[in-house]
Amino acid sequence: MFWERVEVFEDSTGRTPFFEYFDQLSPTLQVKLRAIIAAILITGPSSFRTCAYWKPMRGELVGIHEIRFIGPGRIHHRVFCVISKSDGGESNETLVLLDGAFKRNGELLTRARYRQLADIYAEYRQRF
Repeated sequence: MFWERVEVFEDSTGRTPFFEYFDQLSPTLQVKLRAIIAAILITGPSSFRTCAYWKPMRGELVGIHEIRFIGPGRIHHRVFCVISKSDGGESNETLVLLDGAFKRNGELLTRARYRQLADIYAEYRQRF
């Protein structure tokens, strides 16, 4: 099955920022997120076209992709992930889930929050 192609990043202190986010989601939103991840994996992360649910990030966060979806109350959810490629091409891609965040409609994530994400990504790149 394709779920073995998903990993969750654990930082050097043992924290898993993605699970800290995921555990806050309702069961319905957890299922919705799993369905989006499944669609990305079935297609192949590198082949999945940029759309409302999947966007590459820019600037200092190039290399990270966002899974985007909207929950009840127009709360916007973001899951930040990296495509890890091993030898063998697209079929050996792993989706590494780094972190997640949510915000109200019309709000932006803070610079501090993006800095936190950049720090997580820097640690990921350093270790892997």
